[in-house]
Amino acid sequence: MPLTLTGARRRLSPVKRSLAPRVRSARQRVGEAIGGPPRAHYGTRPSKAEAKPAAQPGYTTRPPDSYLAMCAVCGRFSRFVRDGLSVRETFPCTECGASHRYRHQAEVMLAHLSRQGSANLDELAAEQEFAAKAIFEPGWLGPFRPRFSPLPGYVTSGFWPDVEPGETRDGVRCENLEALTFDDETFDLIITSDIFEHVRHPERGFAETFRVLRPGGLHIFSVPVRWPLAHTTRPRVDVSGPEDVLLLDAEYHYGSLVYNDFGYDLVDQLEAAGFHALLPRAINDTVTVVARRPDA
Repeated sequence: MPLTLTGARRRLSPVKRSLAPRVRSARQRVGEAIGGPPRAHYGTRPSKAEAKPAAQPGYTTRPPDSYLAMCAVCGRFSRFVRDGLSVRETFPCTECGASHRYRHQAEVMLAHLSRQGSANLDELAAEQEFAAKAIFEPGWLGPFRPRFSPLPGYVTSGFWPDVEPGETRDGVRCENLEALTFDDETFDLIITSDIFEHVRHPERGFAETFRVLRPGGLHIFSVPVRWPLAHTTRPRVDVSGPEDVLLLDAEYHYGSLVYNDFGYDLVDQLEAAGFHALLPRAINDTVTVVARRPDA
């Protein structure tokens, strides 16, 4: 049986007490709730001396090989062990399998969306206000889907070049993120996890997510970056014509071509689309992006 804060309330009250500061500190790392200033207190744009050149990914500091924490996705308290080179893609949860980047994305969602102090996404999905939201999560993978798919307003999608956007294949809706078929102001929350680096024209995708979000709505997403970011986005592919022209060696994630290595000007792209943008940082400098459509 998973060891959660709820399940351990009576038998392990000392553990619960020791966990409480960790939960609070996680919330403090993520930052202010909805309505905070556009860039809150997550740090300023890195100086040129601090910023990493785009061609040198690397780590700013070596992360620990393991640490004790509570999984913000499923609620299990356990030791997360580094099992690979990439910090973002390692430290899996022994219960739900969520990697470090997914758990940080979950922490950000809890900080911005929970109204009842939920400590994990299972608890968040049970909150009445959250369960009533219209949520769009394109893509196939990730630990959020089993938790949110039972909600009545949850929508997912895939993309196939031979399927008309808005139509379905095997029960899954086809959508092009650069030209969504949804009406204006359809969703309260959009979640994407390492998807926008595969969008040919990300500025069009951001404009579309802004369009289909309701005022006050959030696009909470990850892209494969680490703090400090390079100052500018590095294009890997020339998309000025109808055909892709490689500028760097082709890089694929699960068979999908990577078009851009994003830099801090990602914030500028989001703000050009109309968003207020935040870059919450986790331990080990993992970044989750919060783009908020201002209230009407």
